[in-house]
Parts: sequence; C-alpha cells; structure tokens
Amino acid sequence: MTPNSLWKMIHHVAPHLIQGLLAILMAFGFHPPAKESADGIVLDKPGKATYDFPSSFCVIVLLPTFSKILKRFRNSRVS
Repeated sequence: MTPNSLWKMIHHVAPHLIQGLLAILMAFGFHPPAKESADGIVLDKPGKATYDFPSSFCVIVLLPTFSKILKRFRNSRVS
C-alpha cells in the first residue's frame, strides 16, 4: 500500500479527520519540521558518454505525502 492510497483510504473512511488535523496545524501556524525536508535521488540517463554535465542525469525529488496535503490545504485557504 502506498502512502498516497493510505491517505485516500483514511479520507474515504473519515472525511473530516484529515481536514480537522490540518486546520489545527494551520490555526497554530505549525508545519512539522520533519515534513519540510525532501529526499532527492539522482538518476543517470542511459547512453550518455560522460556524466559530468547536468544534462546527463536527472534529479527526482520525493516529498512526504502528508507535507503535500498540508501545502495544498494551506494554498486553498489562502486563495
């Protein structure tokens, strides 16, 4: 089970649970420090003669799912 599908299942079972948790975090202006970081993975592109140039690889950044949900919630309340 992926983290994304877990959050969808939680939302399906208790739709107001996530929104209530996010509202509390927003009320206190708190963003969990552990959730502000991202993990980056560098992947080499196949078939490149040398990997000395940025065009020879790509970086994939993985944000924690809860952090994505919190940012989307915050952005929807601001706009």
